[in-house]
Amino acid sequence: MLANTAKLFVVSAVLALAVTGVDAQQIHPKCAKFNFRDKIGCTCALENGGTIEPRRGGGWRWIHRQGYQSVNEGYVQCMKRHGRTG
Repeated sequence: MLANTAKLFVVSAVLALAVTGVDAQQIHPKCAKFNFRDKIGCTCALENGGTIEPRRGGGWRWIHRQGYQSVNEGYVQCMKRHGRTG
């Protein structure tokens, strides 16, 4: 009985680590390099035509719109896929 409990614990721990690593692999390399707080938002922006540009006061920011476009629908759908709804 104790051996089965130990096996279950090990399998659960391995699965938890595997699931946790998936999100880290989906982050765009540039978003990780610039160390943005919202790495999912940055990744969705870059995957849908957005860009990274310097801020006037220093540092960097990511932009999810293209030109004067009011809404980047690809960005919105990407954020929804990652559980963001606002």
